[in-house]
Amino acid sequence: MIVWIVLIIIVYIAIPPEHIRVHQPSDPLLILHKNFLSTNTCNQFTKLIESHKLIQKNPLTENFKSSYGFIIKFTDKTAYKLMEHDLKPIYELFLDIRDPRCNYFQFNPLVIEPLNTNSPRHNSIEFHYDNHATWYSWLVEKKIYLPLFVSVIYVSLPEKFIGGNLVLKKFDRKKRYKKVRPSIGMHVNFRGDLFHGVEAIQSDEHVKRISLVFEQYSIPNFNPDAFTIN
Repeated sequence: MIVWIVLIIIVYIAIPPEHIRVHQPSDPLLILHKNFLSTNTCNQFTKLIESHKLIQKNPLTENFKSSYGFIIKFTDKTAYKLMEHDLKPIYELFLDIRDPRCNYFQFNPLVIEPLNTNSPRHNSIEFHYDNHATWYSWLVEKKIYLPLFVSVIYVSLPEKFIGGNLVLKKFDRKKRYKKVRPSIGMHVNFRGDLFHGVEAIQSDEHVKRISLVFEQYSIPNFNPDAFTIN
């Protein structure tokens, strides 16, 4: 009996999870708004994030080991709770960029310290899918829902920097689709099935690269009262 249980566990681990894509064929791969936020508003967001009590070494995955931030998962019903954690401006921003088709969300500020231009070290974010909505069913079925869209707003950048670009690949991961050079106030909306990463950023200025990331999901069978902080 124990042998069979061990075999079932091994099979379960070995089977790759199914990535569920929820977008419509007509959904664009990428939308850019270059001056979505004013410089003054970006400065306010930067101060909010840098001084916030939740800031810590980024707990996402190994792909993000060179960054800082925090994670909040919530639903359309519990989004208001952001205000209970001194994040009223984030809540108001969320209302502006939320896709009405979505019902489950993850917010995380992504803070990357630029390296000196002579530094041999790397601070890139490796290629990945944003896939933080995972559901398990009986035995071997694992479903990972990809976001409908991922919304990224850049609020802080050095004036002069090398790298730091958002690099996007299509779902098959074979060829680069786009490279987006960030600018302060830019809002990037890319489809959730794009494989993506961030190039290493170098600068001699002591200014962080800070982006506000909202993963927007449309999924069944979720807890409408969910609200978690990591």
